[in-house]
Parts: sequence; structure tokens; C-alpha cells
Amino acid sequence: MKRIWTWIVVLCLLAGAGTSVGAAEKNTQLIIINKATNKLAFYQDGKLIKSFPVATGKQQTYTPEGTFEIVNKIKNRPYYKGKIAGGDPKNPLGDRWLGLNARGTKGDTYGIHGNNNEKSIGSYVSLGCVRMRNQDVRWLFDQVKVKTPVIITTSKLSFADIAKSKNFTVEAEPTPTKQPAAPVNAPLEKVDVRLTLTKKAALYRKPGVEPTPHALSPQPIQAFEKQGDWYRVKTWTGDLWLYADQVLIGEAKPVDKKIRVDQYVPIFEQPLVSSRKLGGLSPQVVSAFEEWNGWYRIQSFAGEVWFDGRTAWSEVPVTIAEPGELPVELSSDQPSVHIWNEESFVYIPTGHVKSAWENRQEVVVTIESGGIPAPAVWVKLEQVPQGKGIRFVLE
Repeated sequence: MKRIWTWIVVLCLLAGAGTSVGAAEKNTQLIIINKATNKLAFYQDGKLIKSFPVATGKQQTYTPEGTFEIVNKIKNRPYYKGKIAGGDPKNPLGDRWLGLNARGTKGDTYGIHGNNNEKSIGSYVSLGCVRMRNQDVRWLFDQVKVKTPVIITTSKLSFADIAKSKNFTVEAEPTPTKQPAAPVNAPLEKVDVRLTLTKKAALYRKPGVEPTPHALSPQPIQAFEKQGDWYRVKTWTGDLWLYADQVLIGEAKPVDKKIRVDQYVPIFEQPLVSSRKLGGLSPQVVSAFEEWNGWYRIQSFAGEVWFDGRTAWSEVPVTIAEPGELPVELSSDQPSVHIWNEESFVYIPTGHVKSAWENRQEVVVTIESGGIPAPAVWVKLEQVPQGKGIRFVLE
């Protein structure tokens, strides 16, 4: 009888110990990083605790995508490549490192870390890691556990929908509701204004009140009345009102233009700096298909986006033409010449124009020497407004 009671006690102890260990090891944390918006979300027990802006790879493929894990946590990690000590203000890793097992690595190649340039956050500038503001990564470092899953993706979906697509369940983040700011006592004006809808626009029966179940898809449309920040338009269901933040004044024009981006530029949901920022473009040549007031619309990894092209460079068509005026001679002794364009014709001692680009101030024409001196030809720069400066560079 004594032996039976001994076995019962042993079995109870083993069962209790097993339950205790299982409960202690459960990890309910999750990190989601969306490269389309350069945002990081941290979840605990399915609830969104905090979200942060981040910087990711300067090329789309640099920051790996997939579901990974935090495999190590390091304070003051040295920057071995640059031989910079951990904790040094010049260390591009900052003072916190959360290593990821991405692409078969062991947490020593890809990671979430701090920075030595706070202005880079929100941009596409890294060689593959995810940068955070130093104060943000310190907070995250203190909260997150090793083995926490990390989803990295490029998506138009919400964080909750991204989690769902990867078989995780989290609460949907609340959608902020923006209250229209039109004063109810604003005077009613008769207008004849062309508007462009760049996104789906809700329709109202009266300015600010009585929303309808209807909406207009992106399109040009004519407005005939205005009250405060509201415009009245004709629709298939009668005369209804649009709020001004859903439209552009004027009509966006279709274009087929190559544009060279020489430095990082932010991209937006609409051609307005007050609209939602979706990330940024690293230096590259992009193809624009729509233009509005110096803003260009392109297809990017984040979908159709806008950027302010007034500081970027647009490709200029070049053709050989009959002699005109304003001869400009280039040579190895004088490889760069700047003139003021009056006739859009220029004289160059070579038959090969490598490239021609323009911005708001000038046109830059790159000439391949091909062995100077060479037979002189006249080149016409098409679509260049008269009076714009032209600069020639001999390579």
C-alpha cells in the first residue's frame, strides 16, 4: 500500500511540473514591417502596442521579405565593417541590435537596429537592415523577446490583414475618422472648375452632412458650385457634394516621360505634401504616366504613387537638325559650356549625344567625345522652352 501511494505522489509532481514549464515558455509577441509604408508594428497578445517609422533597403530586394525570428539581442554592437566601436556616436548601428535569421543567416547579417542619422528614418537607404530611431529601438529592445516572429513584406494591406495572410491573428487597428472642416455658414459660390479625383471620393447630399452610400471612382469631373471646402458636381444619382481633400483643382494630364531621380524623394498617395506619405524613391530612372502641377504619377512597389518632380530631371528628346544660331564649341580644354537658350538649337563638335535631361532651371546635355575634334553637327533639343539655360558636359 505504501508503494502505491509513493507512485501516485510522483505522477502528480511530474504532471504539475509539465504544466508549469509549458505556460512559462509561451510567446505571444509579433512584429510586422511593411516596406511599402516603412512602418513597424509591435503586437503583444494580439493587440497593437506601438508602431514606429523605419528605414529599409535602398533597393527593393535589399531588405529580405518573409517570416523570420529575433535570434539575438545585443547592446552596443561594434560596426565591424567600418571598425567602429559599439556605443560610438558614429556607429551606424546605433546602440541596440535585434538580429534576424533572414536568408539563412544567424542574426549577424540582418537586423533591426538604431542609427547615426535620424533624418534617414522613413527613407529607403539601408543595405538590407531595418533602421529605427534610437529612442524607439531602445524601447522595443526592452520589450521584445528572443524567438519573437517578424514579418517583413511590401503590401497595401493593413497590419491586421498582413498578419492574417501569414496565419497570425491580431486585432484590427482603429481607423481614424476625419471630420470635414467646411463651415456650415460658408457662402455658396457659383464656379466652373475642373476637378480630378485621384482616389475614390465619398458623395454627400449637403456639405458635411447626409452622406450617401455612393462614391465616384478616380476621374476628371466638373464642379458648378462651391461652399467652404466642398464642391458640388453632377452624378448619375443627382447633384451631390465632394470634400476638397478628395480632389485636385485642375486636370491631371497623361504623359509618357522618363524621369531621373538623383536623390531620395518621398512618394505620396496624392500630389500634395499633406496627403499620406507612402515611402520614398532612391536614385533611379522612373516612367511617369500622369502629371499635375509639376507632380508625377508612377507605378512603384507601393502601387500608383505621386512625387514632386520639380527638382527631378526629365529626359529631353534630341534630334540632328539644320544649322541655326548660337554656336557652342566643346573641346578637351573646354569640356563644359553653359549658354542661355533662345532658339533651342546648339552646335556641338561630335555626332553623339549621350543623354539630355532637364529640370526647372536648365538642360544638361552629356556629349561623348568620340575623339575631339570631330565633325560639327547641329542638335535640336525638342520640347525645351525658350529662355531656359543649357549646360553641356563633355565625357
